[in-house]
Amino acid sequence: MSIERIVPPLFVPDLVETPAVENIAALARMGGNVPVLKELAGSTLGIRLQINTIQVMDGLQNAIGRAAPSGVYVVSSVIDGSPGDAITFQGKAYQGIRNGDVLPLGPQGDPTAVFTTYLREGRIPRLLSFSLLVVRSNAGLRNLGLVIGKTMQDKRFAQLADTIGDALGAANPAYSIVWQAADQAVSLLGTYLESRPDEQLAYYQANYTNLFDDLGHGVHPPDRPTMQVGKVRLAYQVDVA
Repeated sequence: MSIERIVPPLFVPDLVETPAVENIAALARMGGNVPVLKELAGSTLGIRLQINTIQVMDGLQNAIGRAAPSGVYVVSSVIDGSPGDAITFQGKAYQGIRNGDVLPLGPQGDPTAVFTTYLREGRIPRLLSFSLLVVRSNAGLRNLGLVIGKTMQDKRFAQLADTIGDALGAANPAYSIVWQAADQAVSLLGTYLESRPDEQLAYYQANYTNLFDDLGHGVHPPDRPTMQVGKVRLAYQVDVA
């Protein structure tokens, strides 16, 4: 199942993780008669997603005939199916980063700080689609707040939000539609960021459901400090209260 491409593709994901993909397909074929494999307890009070580490391994060296990169943008998007809040963005810009550097995700001088990209209290979402884009800048760093604001005012953003609402409003949620809409939302933001495909350092997407994989609860990656995604090493976690 696919949706109309209303935003031209700008970036290609380096890694997409959808643990429940086979179970979601079975759900669509069997009309909902698929057993629950993992699900958060009904007493769950809240969900939080935070990025623990982003280390830029490559891509910031000078290219022949081009200016040296002036900085790095980190932009995340999260979709959880909440009414009126279909797609949320967070972003940070960093200057003076070189290959091998670990980005200072929190306040300056705190190497243990993390970047909280998502927090939801109360109602447990049906799904959690998390996208992370890291791009270099060869010009002056733009105000990410303005970039996100322009993205959300674009009529195509409203179309994507409506598509997500329709996909999740069905008795059998069309999860694959949501994943595709998430990808288009990242490309839309990239156009306002005025980024080029060759400035991509990393593009990661993780898609979790509550029905099959408890919204990704836990540390990612689970078996090592970080994972390679494009030209960066990444670690994040989903906490449940």
